Amino acid sequence: MDPRISFQAWKLILRVWLLNVIFVPLIFTIALLGLGSGATETANYSQIYYPFFLPWSELGFFFIEYAIQPALNEEFLFRFPIIALIWIANSLGYHPKKSSFSWVLIVILAVVLNALWAYGHISYPAFMDDQPIVYKYYFIFPPVFFAGLSWLWLTFKIRPSWPWPSIVAHTLANTSIYVFIKIAVMLGYKFF
Repeated sequence: MDPRISFQAWKLILRVWLLNVIFVPLIFTIALLGLGSGATETANYSQIYYPFFLPWSELGFFFIEYAIQPALNEEFLFRFPIIALIWIANSLGYHPKKSSFSWVLIVILAVVLNALWAYGHISYPAFMDDQPIVYKYYFIFPPVFFAGLSWLWLTFKIRPSWPWPSIVAHTLANTSIYVFIKIAVMLGYKFF
């Protein structure tokens, strides 16, 4: 078992989750007002990205297919390279904590990977009259980018041998969005 799996690591994951619960909806709202067209854009987005609107009876399916699976895939693709790069830098004697140049390069690469990951969330392909079209929802970039930065921080802080902290945080985030949408619907909010 990874020696860094500890009570402190779990406390950090909880803190990141709480930070995201508070700030991601706020950033989402500001971005929607500044980059989107309000309720119409939210309705279109929610119809295209339907898994978060699956009924409670589909929670198990949602959890596996849309919380755990994307977290595993995306965190290994976008956070694990940072872990590997830190390990390689340490192996070559360029300890990120001691060498500011290597640390800056690792942080720049991490932010670029995070931006690519967040950018991947703005486009959704669809078909209209058998013709492929791509919807772009730029308002989703800022909150997703922020969440990704918080998961990068976990990676830098905990320094795991594999991206388990960001996988847990990502899974919590996706599941939280699902639950918050259910609560909003129960309170009478209409997404579409």
